[in-house]
Parts: sequence; structure tokens; C-alpha cells
Amino acid sequence: MSGRKTLCWGCIISLAISLGMIGLYLRHPRFLEVIELKVFDLRFRWRGCIRPGAEVVIAAIDQKSIDELGRWPWPRARMRSLVEELKRSGAKVVAFDITFPSPEQDPLSAEEYALELVRNIVDLPLDRQKIRKALSRLNPERDFSLALQKAGNVILGMFFFLSPQEVPEGKRLRPMPPFLSSQRYPLVQPPQSPSASASLVPRGYGFEASLDILASSALANGYFNLYPDFDGTIRWAPLIIEYQGNYYPSLDIQVIKHYWDLRRDSILVQMGDRGVESLLIEGIPIPVDARGHLLINYRGPHDTFAHYSVSDILARRIPAETFRDKIVLVGTTAVGIYDLRYTPYKIMSGVEIHANILDSLLHLDFLSLPRHYFLADVGILLAFGLLLCLFLPLARPLVGLGLTAALFTGYAALSQYLFTFRGVWINLVYPLAQIMIIFTMISLYRYATEEREKRRIKNSFERYLAPALVRELIKNPQMLSLGGERKFLTVLFSDIRGFTSISEQLQPEALVLFLNEYMSTMSGIILHYSGFLDKFIGDAIMAVYCAPISRQDHALLACQTALDMRAALAKINLRFQEKNFPQIRIGIGINSGEMIVGNMGSRERMDYTVLGDNVNLASRLEGITKVYGVDVVISEFTYQLVREEFIARELDRVRVKGKTQPVKIYELMARREEAAQLESLLNSYNQGLRAYQDQQWEEGIRRFQQALQICPTDGPSKYYLDRCRQYQCFPPVSDWDGVLTLTAK
Repeated sequence: MSGRKTLCWGCIISLAISLGMIGLYLRHPRFLEVIELKVFDLRFRWRGCIRPGAEVVIAAIDQKSIDELGRWPWPRARMRSLVEELKRSGAKVVAFDITFPSPEQDPLSAEEYALELVRNIVDLPLDRQKIRKALSRLNPERDFSLALQKAGNVILGMFFFLSPQEVPEGKRLRPMPPFLSSQRYPLVQPPQSPSASASLVPRGYGFEASLDILASSALANGYFNLYPDFDGTIRWAPLIIEYQGNYYPSLDIQVIKHYWDLRRDSILVQMGDRGVESLLIEGIPIPVDARGHLLINYRGPHDTFAHYSVSDILARRIPAETFRDKIVLVGTTAVGIYDLRYTPYKIMSGVEIHANILDSLLHLDFLSLPRHYFLADVGILLAFGLLLCLFLPLARPLVGLGLTAALFTGYAALSQYLFTFRGVWINLVYPLAQIMIIFTMISLYRYATEEREKRRIKNSFERYLAPALVRELIKNPQMLSLGGERKFLTVLFSDIRGFTSISEQLQPEALVLFLNEYMSTMSGIILHYSGFLDKFIGDAIMAVYCAPISRQDHALLACQTALDMRAALAKINLRFQEKNFPQIRIGIGINSGEMIVGNMGSRERMDYTVLGDNVNLASRLEGITKVYGVDVVISEFTYQLVREEFIARELDRVRVKGKTQPVKIYELMARREEAAQLESLLNSYNQGLRAYQDQQWEEGIRRFQQALQICPTDGPSKYYLDRCRQYQCFPPVSDWDGVLTLTAK
């Protein structure tokens, strides 16, 4: 089956599954939604805890407080004492995650009050504090309300009934008292369409607030409604609830407003055709959804925020500065009071949930869905379907599995990255399920069809292409089309020196035998080191490393090839001597860098090869070997990749023909383990080269002569000895930079 047909069927399978997943997404099947929500919860654990700010603390009505102060609910006098103590301690805002809708259940009768009063005044002088305490028990609501007025920093909780069935008899749609209705969002921009309605915003059918005497005495009132998703977990905080045409802020918004000392008109709610468009606080956008809900960015599990027992606060066992300029949330945490909720971090009290919401608002550290998340989710499904249909049908099974696994884990990692570092929740379950289903179905299809296609390609091309290229073609049949890619490669050029005169000495038949023996030996070495034999150009050989098969060690392989070619040349010359063939020398040039690799040519005839300036530089380096009398020259780019494995010495800085920038070049001499044999030669040579570069001609002559005493045939030492003598007689120009410009290729 042709690659085009395989690709076509792969696209059909992939896009069909993608459309099916989009259909499922639109239907919101409960089992997939539950999985997505549970994975969302897991992301908090994968992310780890976030250290909250110091602004929010919790005054906990915990088991310790109940054991010391008595069962809940407590008398109003005790709540008054708590308000007074927190005010004395300098709390900026005190918010009650509690409401006081009914009078105190056990006020003293007049007779009991009289007895209590007498008991407290019989001892003179009169103890006014005890009298005040007795009076407060007779009228606890009034005394508590006076404490609220005096404190001026207390926000009381309330709640809305969000379904008609919840509303007690006589409380359904009762008018909101003026002191509560005045606390609605002051600036609400209506939707653009007159016929639009905010149908997604939660609607209250009744409310329960503290007694009027208390609610009107507080700084503000705010609802503390929290309701779970269908799996019972609280993930969203409703910041807006509509009641009788007005929109009311939550307890958390009220706390932020008064903690930041905001004006009443500093909060703007923009309504759209289907719900909330935006919520702005002092121009800062709060990322609520169309319902006016904010995703709760939980900081951590239970006890992440500082907790202080109310009993310790009242007994003044806690330093007063603990609460200075803080937001103090008063709420119940004792298990027996039943204000415990299920969250992504398991069980947590309601007051702790509000602490998480407040910390997120204070530090503008939110979680949110992407803007236009529906289009984003559908776009991701379509993009993955298109991506998978492009590479899965033509990839080898193991490669396809690897790529699918990479896409699977990459998207999962991206999802967690966005959640952790960008506060964005993208859908995870649908795309991952889509990836797995598409991979499975395309793999089943290819299992029945692809092997036959592979055999056809192999039979067609293995007769005249290198086995490595054939394997690459089997994996990527699209390589048969024209085009290329940019890759970092190493290219090697070798050439027989003086081949023109050799060819004139030999008969054509002998010349063919001569070249075949030489080429066979050198080609075997190149293939042994995973080189790609690009082409033979007369007596020259061009080899590429890292194409078509990518390798990280391509420069090392090329250098190993060069040294083995040089060693093999001695054996070739012995055989040539027996056959009366001329003795030969070769030059090798190696360069590493970015090149264009791929099929070049026409549709009728293509050649898999490499192009680019770095290819040309390797060819120029092969020619430079004759200038310095060496066998192998490598560029500085290759040297940087192999310097730990091979001995190479600096030759020069040259500007080859066709290049404007100079390139530092090196002679590749030996493998690192052979360093001891070259140490004395390299010491003398390197000292001579430094003297030459510093224009110390006499010192250079002396050092290069020392090198030639060690190795009389050393080409670079001979070359620099001649140059030192030349410059000693005819010094270079004043701005000489030591770069040699070559005018010949």
C-alpha cells in the first residue's frame, strides 16, 4: 500500500475519532467528567503546597475551645469578648464564617437577672464590670451589637437559599433589608443585548442573615455559600449571587474590599448575554466564569493556615501582635459541629476554604480556565487529531509508540506546568483518551497493511542505496520527495594527492583496479563508523555523519574514520608496491556545523546529499592539508566536539576562498591514549607557534628547529620555520592579525 494511501486512511481514522471525542465532550458524559475532576484534584498534590501569605489567620472554634468554654453555640457575651479582644489586638478585619439568625436561646429571666445583679453588687465598692456582664446576659443581642459598632471591623456571614425547596416557610423571596441591600455590587454593567439574561448566575430564593440588630451594626455582611460539584467536592467559590434583581458579593469579596480600604464604587461587574463577562476590583480582573464562580487555588491541606484556638485568644495566651493588621477569620473547625467539606485535599473546614480564597485574592494568584475554554478544548482535540494523522500512519511502530508516549506525557506535563506555574486548568482526560484511541486504531490498521509496504520499499531500493538510507526510507517514505532539512552534521572529504599524474602513469584497466582497491578499503572504514557515503568524485570521497541517522557522536566518528583511513593507507601502499602501482598520500578535511540534508535534484533523479557553507569549508580544509604537509585537518568547530578524545594541535587561523571570517584549524594527530609519544614534539611546536603569533621570529625559529630535531618530517614545523625566516627578513604590516588568506580552493 502506498504511503499516500496509508496517510489518507490514517487521517480518516484520526479525524473520525477526533470528531467522536468532540461529540462526547459536547455531551459531557458523567464518567469522563468525574475522571477529569479527580485528575484536577491530583494536580494540587503533584504541584505541592504553596506557602500562604501572613495576612490571613483563623480564630478556630475547635475542640480545645469547646472543651474549655462549653458546647457550641456560645453565649453572645463570649462572642462579644472575642470581638473586643481581636480589636484590642489590632486586627484589621474580623470576618465571621458564622451567622446569628436567632436570639440567644438561654437568656436569664428577670428574676434570675435580679439575683445575679444582687450577687454582683453586695460587695462594695460596686464592681461595674460584673454589673455589665449581668446586664449583657439580660440583653445579649444589644450588648453584642454595641461591641460590633465599637469595633468597626467586623464582617458577619449570611447565606442564600439557592433552590425553592431549601427555603423555610415564610422566608421565600422576602425583601432584603436596606442595610443588607445597600451592600450589593454598586456597579453592574448590564448585557449589551436587551433580551439577554444572566441565566448562569446563581439565583437566591431566600436568605438567612444575622439578626437585624447585629447585621446592621456590623461593618458589612457577606454570604459564605459554598456548594460542591456533582462528585461532592468543593472546587469553586461563588463570588456573585443574584437576589431580586440585585447582585451580592461574597464574604470573601467583602473582606478584600475592607482590608484594602476600597471605595464602594471600585468593584465593577460586567454582565454578558449568558452570565458574567468580568469582575473587576480596582481595575484588576478576577477570573470568574460565566456563573461568577472562581476556581479555588488551594494552598495546601488542612492546617496550612495559622490556627489559633478561641479559648487561647480569650485567655490572652497568644501575643497580641499576632493579629495586628491581619484578617482574622472566625469559624468552626471542631468535628462535632459538622462544618467540614470535601476538597481536593480531602476534608477541610469551611473557614479554611475561605482562607484559601482570600489568600488567592490578596496575592492575585488564581486558577482559571483558558479564555474561551470551549474553543480551546475543541481546538486541542482537532489539533491532536491532525497531528496524529500526519505522523502516526507513516511512523514505524516503535517510533509511533515513542512519539505517542512523548505526546501523551508531553501534554500531561504541559497541563501540569500550566496548572502549577500559570494557574491555567486545561482539559486533560479528553485529549489523552483521544491520543490513546487514535494510536490503538491506527496501529491495528497498520498491522494489517504496513509490513507489505515496507517489503516493497526495501526490495525496490536496497539494490542501489546504502542500507542505512534504506532503513530510513522505510521509516520515512516521505524522504522520496524533493526537499531537505537543516541539521548539525559532520562532513569528511578525502582526496588522493597528485592523482592526475598517477592517472597518466596507469593504463585504464589498471587505474580502475587501483581506484577500486583504494575506494573499497576506505569505504569500508567509513561504513564501519556509521558514515553515509555521499558520493565519489573521481578519486575524492565525501562522507557525512549524523545523516540520515542522527548521532550525537558524529564528530568523534568522523575523526576515528580519518585516523583509521590514514593507518589503512600504509597497508594499501604495501599492496600497491607488490602490484607496481604508485605509492600514494591522502589529505582529509573535516568540519562540523549546520547543513541542509535531504533529497536534491529532479523528480526523475534525486540525490540524497548535503549542501551549505559548512560542506564547502570541509572541502577547503582537505585542500589545506597540502599547505601544512599534514594528513588530516579539522576545523575549530569539530575540535570543540572531540578535544577530550583526540590529540590535535593548532595549525593556523585561515581565511579560505569564499569566506570572510577566519577559521582556526587544527591537525588531527592521534587518539588521546597516544599523547605520551607526541608530548615533546607538541611542547616545542606550541612554544614556537606562540612565538610566531607574538612576532618573536628568532625564538620561533629556535623552537621549530627543536621540533624538527625531534621529528625531521614534521610538516607544520617546516612551514612555520620558513615563515619565521621570511618575516624576519620582511616583517609583516603593522596591523598584521596573523590570519592567512588562501586564494586557491
